[in-house]
Amino acid sequence: MAEEHELKQRLQQELELLMAYQSKIKMTTESQHQRERRQLEERVSLRRALLEQKVGWVNRLSFGFDDGCLDDFLLQIRINNMWL
Repeated sequence: MAEEHELKQRLQQELELLMAYQSKIKMTTESQHQRERRQLEERVSLRRALLEQKVGWVNRLSFGFDDGCLDDFLLQIRINNMWL
């Protein structure tokens, strides 16, 4: 009987340790996920701002070109890998 009680107590302690470890891993994983999400959101925001700036730049340039000339100009930008 004493041995059975001791085994149950040890099992309970192991279960508590495993649950604590699992909780710690979950918190660490969630924290890392949140950090990565913030970094990705920041990258997306910066990329969006850059694209908006480039669209504004192209729109301003378009007033000085006729349609054919603007298309040629934009093609040259893409060819020279200046676009994005």
